[in-house]
Amino acid sequence: MNTHLSYPIQGITHLIIDEMARDAHLHGAAEETESIQITFQPTEPGGAPEFVAEGNAGRLRNAALIRVTVPAWLAVTVKNATGDVRVENLTGDINLEAVHGDVRLARLTGSVLVAQVDGSLRGEGLTDLRLMGGCNGDLRFEEGHSLTAELIAGDLRLHGATEARINRVRGDVWIEQVEGPVQVTRADGDARLSAIAGPVKIQALSGDLRGAALTGGLAAPHVNGDAVLHGPFGAGEEYVLSAEGDVSVHLPEDADLRLAVKAGGRIRSDAQLTPATDGLPAFTATLGSGAGRMSLSSGGDLRIDQIGVEPRAKAAPDPLSNLGERIRRQVSASLATAGIDIETGEIRWSRGGRVQAGKATRPPSTERTRQSAQPPSSDEQLAILKMVEDRKITPEEAEMLLKALGA
Repeated sequence: MNTHLSYPIQGITHLIIDEMARDAHLHGAAEETESIQITFQPTEPGGAPEFVAEGNAGRLRNAALIRVTVPAWLAVTVKNATGDVRVENLTGDINLEAVHGDVRLARLTGSVLVAQVDGSLRGEGLTDLRLMGGCNGDLRFEEGHSLTAELIAGDLRLHGATEARINRVRGDVWIEQVEGPVQVTRADGDARLSAIAGPVKIQALSGDLRGAALTGGLAAPHVNGDAVLHGPFGAGEEYVLSAEGDVSVHLPEDADLRLAVKAGGRIRSDAQLTPATDGLPAFTATLGSGAGRMSLSSGGDLRIDQIGVEPRAKAAPDPLSNLGERIRRQVSASLATAGIDIETGEIRWSRGGRVQAGKATRPPSTERTRQSAQPPSSDEQLAILKMVEDRKITPEEAEMLLKALGA
């Protein structure tokens, strides 16, 4: 059987609650009041909480409280909650030290400090939420001002805020509608970012990244998965993205950027790209006046689309894309010019004689062989030298490739 009690404020500005029961509720009174009202379940017949005044603080102990109603302006600290707890409609500061269940927070205009939550944490209409320790479940923050979190073991979902600073998320990250800066030190899952007006920084992301309308700029130097970016992009802002997987960027027609791109795989771009002068697989471009900067690095393929620009079949050709086919054609041409039948391997004399390959006494014409081969381009020569440098082929094999290409 639950019991109700009431205590006068008498100069108290801070209430300390030693323990709250399962499914506990702490909230501000709908009307002005000068008392603290509690509902509790006695641990023994006739038992009651002990209320102790400690200066300007009052402490409730020796009972698990089920429901606590206080003046909205009162600051409250909860030492321990044995299960779920709900806190709402308060303007004073709130401190939750340990919650062994879920936490639901709503319409709190003071600072809210949470040390440890064993379940999930949800906040709606909060001015300042600070998760100082860990949340073992998901964290959801909606229509608030500032969020700071140290560790989220589940997913993070943030919709509507002024700023956010997150140290570690072990799950996925979904952030949208933020007016100011967003910072995530590390996330182990995927990240979905949308409509963020301030600068965005994700130091390390293990999954994929998808961003849209990041008008305050982006710094994502370590993305282990794929990455996709959609405009609009902020005027004069900087975007730095490096992904181990594929990268795809969709630019608006009026993009005003200086592009610097490189990729381990194929690069395709609607915008005209200029290759680097040092021979590296890097390219640049200037769109509009080039007020902003965008640096893209992909371990896989890289694709740049731009609205209103005709697609290019291959804006940044891969020098190795047809190397094998060119070698095959040049070798076939060289053999044919030398009088060797490609199908049978036999040598055909000019007078119609025939002997087995390897027994010929008349060498093929070097001059005719050279004329039949098209000299390799500089990109192909650099590509072959790069393969030697990377120890993918030997110098001897490189020499054979160059000779086959007519070098």
